[in-house]
Amino acid sequence: MALKYDELILGINGRGAAFALSLAQAGHSVAYFDLSEQVALSSDEFNGPFVTLLPKTANESLKKDFFNHHQWRDLKTGMTLVTRNHTYEFCGENWEFQKQSLFEQMHWMEKAKSRKEWGKASFQQRWLMDFMATFNRSQISEFLDLTDPQSDAILVENHFSARQQYRERLENQGVPVFTEGPFEFQREGESFVVRIHNEFFQAPKMTSFIEAYQLQRIYPKLSAQLWPQGGLPTPQWKWTSWPVQWSSDFDLSAVPSWMAVVKDWDLPWMEENFMCLRKEDDHWVLWLRTRWTGPEDWLKPLSEKALGLLDEIFPGSHWTLLQRTQPEGYFFEMYPLFLQKPPLPQAQGNFHQKGSDWFSSFDLFDMYKSQKTMVEKQAKKESR
Repeated sequence: MALKYDELILGINGRGAAFALSLAQAGHSVAYFDLSEQVALSSDEFNGPFVTLLPKTANESLKKDFFNHHQWRDLKTGMTLVTRNHTYEFCGENWEFQKQSLFEQMHWMEKAKSRKEWGKASFQQRWLMDFMATFNRSQISEFLDLTDPQSDAILVENHFSARQQYRERLENQGVPVFTEGPFEFQREGESFVVRIHNEFFQAPKMTSFIEAYQLQRIYPKLSAQLWPQGGLPTPQWKWTSWPVQWSSDFDLSAVPSWMAVVKDWDLPWMEENFMCLRKEDDHWVLWLRTRWTGPEDWLKPLSEKALGLLDEIFPGSHWTLLQRTQPEGYFFEMYPLFLQKPPLPQAQGNFHQKGSDWFSSFDLFDMYKSQKTMVEKQAKKESR
């Protein structure tokens, strides 16, 4: 006999955990299924290339709850942006000094609240804000022409690296967390059923925080039940990562723990022209925005060009590629990029799709806030 719940939550790397926790706190019975092990998710992919931003205007109780939900550490220099002529550190003493040289742009950004005003601005007026607004996003119309004002994003309290620590909080709230499969998902009548070995879990509603096209790859039977008409949108770009190392003689104190490099502002911010370098526990990870597909072995030349640029920035560093950690046949893309919010076909049954084809940002605070808002809207709908 199946264990019955109000809702089943399907996620990866903790995505959807805040939604599950909020539902449980509101009195709903939920179960959470994390597919990280099912798709062999690499530890290098947990954070992606992103830094979490915490706007000064954020709600205080929401910020406190966010920090209780995540492990985090401050980045002393915040995000470090390297261009042809300048290096910007967005936190600390250097940033306070650099603000003066960017005063006119900072002042304009605080005043430009509407999409209309933002669209009238020149690139010289808004390049810094474009950069701040684009690197965390999962849906970007163009890399050089953003028209979505986020004027408080540059005025932040913290730039920090965060990881979700969701399991203990969920279990303390009575939410069972399942990470070891194999999982079998299917729709039976008006219910959704998950099977793990000889155990069954059933609910009238399911919410997935994995992109529809990826769900189709992993569980084609469930996908065929949900979208029998097909037509699921696929991304046009993705973030691709490589573990990298440097010469043992190089002084690493010169390298910030998170750095973005834009080689040429006049070219699209993608491939070797825009890269992120992030320090993990015992190595570094290079991230590039790459096209979704390409010729065989087309990614290697891109990574080599990017490492050549790092050698120019840090003479004598001699960066080299390490073996990628993904197993052979690896197909899961943790950070797909859509050129615009894709139109998703209506799923059959009480199924809700909330992957990055729905989220507009990979920033953990943005995602956390969106999940809390989802629960508030659901509660209002149920109270009518």
